[in-house]
Amino acid sequence: MLRRNSLRTLALTGCLAGGGAVAQPLDYGQLEGLFGEPVTMSATGKPERVSETPVTMDVITQDDIRRSGARDLPTLLRRLPGVDVYQGSPGTAEVSMGGFIQVFGSRVMVLLNGRQIYLGSFGAVFWSSLPMELHEIRQIEVIRGPQSALYGFNAVDGVINIITFDPASDAPITEATGRVGNDARRDAAGSITAQLAPGVGVRVTAAGDHAHDEGGLPMPLSAVPAQDPDRKTLSLSLSAAVPGGGWAEFEASHSDISERSVVAGTTQFFQARLQTDALKADYAVDTAIGRLGASASYTLYQVPEAFNESLGDFRLHDYTADTQVYDLFKPGPNDSVRLALEGRYESMNVVNFSSGTLSGALAAGSAMWEHQFLPGLSMVNAVRYDRFQLGRSSSNLPGDIYTDKDFDRSLQGTSVNSSLIWQAGQDDTLRGSFARGLSLPSLLDLGQLALFMPQYGGNYFYGNPHLNPSAVYEERIGWDHRLRDIDALARISLYHEQTMQVIASPPLTFPTPPPPSCGAANPYACYAVGYEPGTGIVVNGVQAEIDHKSRDGLSWAVNYSWESLHPHTAENASSTVPLLQGTLPVHKVNASLGYGWGDFAADVRLFYSTSTKGVGLAGTPVPQSAIIDTKDVMIVSPHLTWSPDEKLSFDLSANNLWPYQDNLVQRNTPTYFLSVTARY
Repeated sequence: MLRRNSLRTLALTGCLAGGGAVAQPLDYGQLEGLFGEPVTMSATGKPERVSETPVTMDVITQDDIRRSGARDLPTLLRRLPGVDVYQGSPGTAEVSMGGFIQVFGSRVMVLLNGRQIYLGSFGAVFWSSLPMELHEIRQIEVIRGPQSALYGFNAVDGVINIITFDPASDAPITEATGRVGNDARRDAAGSITAQLAPGVGVRVTAAGDHAHDEGGLPMPLSAVPAQDPDRKTLSLSLSAAVPGGGWAEFEASHSDISERSVVAGTTQFFQARLQTDALKADYAVDTAIGRLGASASYTLYQVPEAFNESLGDFRLHDYTADTQVYDLFKPGPNDSVRLALEGRYESMNVVNFSSGTLSGALAAGSAMWEHQFLPGLSMVNAVRYDRFQLGRSSSNLPGDIYTDKDFDRSLQGTSVNSSLIWQAGQDDTLRGSFARGLSLPSLLDLGQLALFMPQYGGNYFYGNPHLNPSAVYEERIGWDHRLRDIDALARISLYHEQTMQVIASPPLTFPTPPPPSCGAANPYACYAVGYEPGTGIVVNGVQAEIDHKSRDGLSWAVNYSWESLHPHTAENASSTVPLLQGTLPVHKVNASLGYGWGDFAADVRLFYSTSTKGVGLAGTPVPQSAIIDTKDVMIVSPHLTWSPDEKLSFDLSANNLWPYQDNLVQRNTPTYFLSVTARY
């Protein structure tokens, strides 16, 4: 156990030392080289080896990314066990864990260097708006299960933490990539890193992507026009040692994307232009009372132009300001404690979508305690309390069935995590955990004015300011085993997850039942339904994987996921159950095989999902929504790379060699592209 304990000593000495130490960021590269595996802070907020974390975690490294042939994050994530990806169009995707995709209600927390990537207005993550390129990523850490006790609301199915290279402490990244492919694809990206002074580095990255979108398939109830996905990003990252023994980081970014997406299980589409501007600053210093840290971020989302076939044209203005402070210290040789506070304010105004400006103010406090009982046996406990104050300043638009007083309320709750990890030997690690997380309704769930559905009989959807957070409970056990004879890692985990009162909108019935406030003063409300809680869901699942990685010679990996979903229905939400039952593939398999020799490397990846049930169109002479059988999905992705020297590489990749559909109106067709990268 000397090697394991030495990491704890080294990492915590650097992070929890006295006031004379310099609070540098975690040196991922040095520690990974020393211990032969990635190092993380995402599981508990303190440095540790991935094999020692108390949670089930996968790590995608930069080497994995280079061998993947992928050009976007959802493609990478789909290859992990238990991760579901819904492809809404050639430029958009929804990523989920834990069994089902809840469109416009993300249950997975996505972080970019600690900043939340989450548009609270729609409760969604727009992946193409992330202001970073794949070559900037050091590692992607994927944590499964509720993590709200550490990360807060909406981290109920897991956390995806994207960590980029540090411009001061890591090797400089100065490279340019050009890519061309079918569907008029043309991408370009470049990064420049400069060392401004000892301990001070800056990196600037710019990128632009374009592809052609042919639009959706012809549908009786909906026409889905073409919208070429375009993307432009610019980002700056600065880090430096500062006087007084501290370490500071600053990030600024801008992204401008245009895309179209089809909502899962419907023929409804949105096409929009989304502009995102973000600022983030971090500071950490080691003191006599532990490592003290603070971070502040500001994110502005603007949609200057958008269109939906039901609503027509609309515009959005959303901003989020977030501040966090923490203290990480060791009260004794076998204990680590992390105390943290967070404050966040969000404001949303969607013209034609909401009656005025909706706002939410969050205040939260959390505590984490890790105790090592014996060498190789430790427990981690965490608790967090969140209070979210809702508010609205309205314009009293016609058809509004609520007043501002309905929005003057708070939502609060407590999240907990408890994990036990036992390193039973040099090759075996056992984990057991219990968690309770909270999923907060989006501002759109709480306060949209109306979604008018003329093609479904002139009905209206309304938000519901009286919604409460959904609680998610999970129990999970896992076993990791190192197979030294073949240099492979095998892992298996079993979990039981229960969601209380899923927030959903029931399918339309005719005539639509009126809400209580329907009357002569609000004639619109006579044709409205609102978001309602009432359906609980139990998911049982198994995730297994085994992989062998090698830069030279043979590499291979196989993972398998089985998930079974069981809704428990309240009377007011009984019509949502067929939809929830029909959104889950039962068996999913990923497999990869690769070989590296000299300047070349070749890989092929396969994804297979069994048939299930989904929403489709059936019936004559008037088509209607119905539960139908969907086909199996198979995705084959070959990749070939040639690197004649360290400064130049050529990549030839393909994806979706067999077309498939994730929704009623969009077929995902094969893509082929050639990439050329030059490094300086």
